[in-house]
Amino acid sequence: MACGHKEIGETAYTDLRSHQPPLGLGLWRNQLTALRDFLPTQRCLAGRMAVDHCKPMGFSAKTQYGLVALIDLAGAYASGALVQTGEICKRHAIPERYLEQMLTGLRKAGLLNSIRGPKGGFQLALNPDNITVADVVAALEGSSNTELQRESDDPAFLVLAALDQKLEASKEALLTATTLAQLLREHDAFKQPLPMFYI
Repeated sequence: MACGHKEIGETAYTDLRSHQPPLGLGLWRNQLTALRDFLPTQRCLAGRMAVDHCKPMGFSAKTQYGLVALIDLAGAYASGALVQTGEICKRHAIPERYLEQMLTGLRKAGLLNSIRGPKGGFQLALNPDNITVADVVAALEGSSNTELQRESDDPAFLVLAALDQKLEASKEALLTATTLAQLLREHDAFKQPLPMFYI
């Protein structure tokens, strides 16, 4: 018996050295390679599903919370349902007092309607297709007027000023072209489960 085990071990070792795997191992290795190439992509997609609060974002905390609340309200727009601040806070872990300030600013800007009372709440005043991210930023942050702190005729500063203007123009174009309806569709897409693959 011991001799038999030795022969089997030597055969397997010989197969590995000669790169001639036993029957079936080659197919398994090909599947493993395909899975290795596939998993990083899925990890990237899964990473997009979770919000990394430590990573800097292009929005202030005020605008970020406001947009999150508006995406929530956009989901209820078709049904005409009122959404209370407490519901939004529980779903997205937003401080309620802070959220109330955001929603008040959005209501004053004409983006929200509110009804008081135990059964009251908030709802969008406009169709999500007609509310842009630029509208929300303007309502919560006011008009952006970014200028370099130092005024100079130095060509280096003039180059940076021109670059800053291009950056702001590109940002404004993107925010103006992006609507709440688009954000809601992307939000719903992220909620879809990742496909399962079996080998």
